[in-house]
Amino acid sequence: MESLKEVYLQVIEKLWKTKGSGPFQFPVDYKKLGLLDYPLVITKPMCLNAIKKKIQNNFYKDPHEFEADLMLIWQNCKKYNVENSNIYEMAVDLEETSKKLLREAFDNGDVEQADLLRKRLQLNRLKSNLNVSQVRAMITVIREENIEAMEFFSEKNFTVSLDKLRKDIVEKLLLMFSAQLN
Repeated sequence: MESLKEVYLQVIEKLWKTKGSGPFQFPVDYKKLGLLDYPLVITKPMCLNAIKKKIQNNFYKDPHEFEADLMLIWQNCKKYNVENSNIYEMAVDLEETSKKLLREAFDNGDVEQADLLRKRLQLNRLKSNLNVSQVRAMITVIREENIEAMEFFSEKNFTVSLDKLRKDIVEKLLLMFSAQLN
């Protein structure tokens, strides 16, 4: 089974090879291009290479973070450039390509993998609707049964990687909190 990290890298590699992706592969060299107002307009720059580095450094804890950074590239371009300009239209095309690649990546015909990814996404959405005691119960299950999904920075400071949650744990957590899904 592919990990989310591998899926993210495949999406980035396909975009990298897509016609017109050149201007989006590396940070905008606004000084060289004479776009001195660029950092004033674009406060959170993003490029394909930055996303690739984040993937390699295990930055993305869930697919929504990955998708948000990907869409940020195209949003930044459309925000800074004039509508209907060549670069603006390239961003529109690549945004559509990105959405298509994401749909394919998360529903690639491997029914079991696609089902697990959907369940992980469902769990990710669910967690924002839980109260403190429910979050504690979720963390207890993960700590006791799937600790390898946790990365500790200190005793009370840690993250949980959805990508590392086993299928049985994802299903158990969804069942535990199924009332919050409705």
